[in-house]
Parts: sequence; C-alpha cells; structure tokens
Amino acid sequence: MTILSTSRCTLRTFTKADAENLIPILGSEAVMRYSMTGAMDLPTIRTTIEDWISLYEQRGFSPWAVMHNNMLIGYAGLDMRVVEGIEQVQITFRLAESYWRQGFATELAIAIRDHAFSNIGLSEIIAIIDPNNRNSIRTISKIGMQFEKEVIYGELLHVYKIMLCN
Repeated sequence: MTILSTSRCTLRTFTKADAENLIPILGSEAVMRYSMTGAMDLPTIRTTIEDWISLYEQRGFSPWAVMHNNMLIGYAGLDMRVVEGIEQVQITFRLAESYWRQGFATELAIAIRDHAFSNIGLSEIIAIIDPNNRNSIRTISKIGMQFEKEVIYGELLHVYKIMLCN
C-alpha cells in the first residue's frame, strides 16, 4: 500500500517478500555503519520487516519501503524508541549506498516530517544519531531538527528534535 510519494520516490508498506531485496542494503557494512544493530543477516531482516508491519498495523506508521523506478532502495519512515524511559517517535532512513549524496534522504525526510505532522497528527519527532554520522545530521538539520541532548543508548548518541509549530 502506498503511503506517500515524493518527486522521485514512493513510500509503501513492507511485505514479507521484501526481505531478500533488503539484503544488499541492510546487510551492507557501509550502510549499517552507524546503526545500533550493524549489518543484518536474512533472518534478522525478516524479523525486522515483521516488526515494521506490526508497528504499522498498531500505530499507523512505521519504516516504509522506499521505491525508486520500481526498485527497493531502502527504508524511511517513523519508528518507536524509548529514550530515558519515555516512548518517542523517531524519523529513520537508510538508503542503498548508490543513492547517497543525491538529495534522496532530504527529500524523504521532508515528506516524512510533513506526513507526521499533517496526516498522523504528531506534535514532535526525534532523531537519534551517532555524533560521527555527519551526513544524517546534515539531513535532519535541513528539515529543521535541532540538537536536544546526548544520551546513552547502548553508546553515546545525540537526540535531535522538531516540534510542530502552531
């Protein structure tokens, strides 16, 4: 099911059949360098997709499949995280390395931010980012997210936030 579209991409819900197409992305050391899980194997990818499908069914949002020219190039969307005991919604995205530095992440982040506020009814979203991940920090800064604090989330990470302006 299509969730939203940008000028170059379509975001749709994941299906279990997407798992094998995510192996080159989520199994990549480069793509997963700053993730808390590291590169994933096929069973982990399958479990992750099942979690995302369940999250979508329960909350109406999740990480979604990013399609470009009918090809799965990664995921982007909203996920749940508990930070210092508080459940929060975070923006999340990972793209195949061949789609880096072309504006795709920013394009997707803008669409997700707008969808979160306008269609889902959220009043704020966060991003949890490794402080060394300069590209993701640059992307979320472009959509108005600002540094909020440092947290220990398995390791030292930075939390960024944007709130809906009324």
